[in-house]
Amino acid sequence: MLVNTNLPYNDEAEKTVIGALLIGADINILIAEIGLKVTDFYLEQNRIAYLAIMRLYEQNKAVDIVTVDGFLRGNPSYGGIEYLKAVASAVPTTKHMKYYAELVKQMAQRRYYISIGTEIQETASDSEKDIEAVNDIIENAMIRDNQEMSISSFADLYIPVYKELTDAYEKKGEIPGQKTGWLSLDAAIGGLEGLVVVGARPSMGKTMFGVNIAEYIAFKEDKPALLFSLEMVKNQIAMRIMSSQTGVRHSDCKFGTLSGDDFDMIGQFENLTRGEKLMICDEAMISLSKLKSISRRFKKQFG
Repeated sequence: MLVNTNLPYNDEAEKTVIGALLIGADINILIAEIGLKVTDFYLEQNRIAYLAIMRLYEQNKAVDIVTVDGFLRGNPSYGGIEYLKAVASAVPTTKHMKYYAELVKQMAQRRYYISIGTEIQETASDSEKDIEAVNDIIENAMIRDNQEMSISSFADLYIPVYKELTDAYEKKGEIPGQKTGWLSLDAAIGGLEGLVVVGARPSMGKTMFGVNIAEYIAFKEDKPALLFSLEMVKNQIAMRIMSSQTGVRHSDCKFGTLSGDDFDMIGQFENLTRGEKLMICDEAMISLSKLKSISRRFKKQFG
């Protein structure tokens, strides 16, 4: 097999991980904590060895030099049992396996970023492609997972799920997801987790529902929130939030029937610093690629 030595990889780290597994290291650490996959190994002999170990593990079979050798016999890329003996004997202890596995993962990520850069350069250089199509291709390249689609066994999921249960137990019944500020809704669904779609007929309050949640996250929990509004302009949204935060009636703000006390309450607004974390975009014709780009910049700025 020809190897592109210009791409980053660490043969020693790959072999150390294989060797540690052959002498009894816990593969669950690699699966649950690092997410190490077969495609993270660059050199083929190391990659097929890790594949054999994974298959034996999934079949609940012993993992050692003899079983891996038996699994790999007949594979033209297999270096033979001498290769397995060499990598196993070079690892005196399994203590540092996690460190080397992280190196393997980092090198795989670097190679992926290089491949993305090449794809973006080639796409952007094609002047015949529509710019929106170029944006979509580049966006997909940047967010696409470079790994194979994985199917996890129950054994793979046990450790992370157990950790979730432990965290939930320590919180003693707290809402597990992001609170919306609507107590009955949070109690029913456990807060917002993942992608949540809100559907209703026109003029039923979907936009204001989203505004209320963003307002709660920013002003009550002091967390960053990013709101995209394709219908209501940002000044209208800001006025509604100002009304909600100060207690001044929105109709008075809208029609200018404010009293002196109302102006005092608005002028003495104390939570303006928290409002800096609530960002509003009201670009009505925003593309999906631009929405993603803004979201990434927001996450980079606020975490």
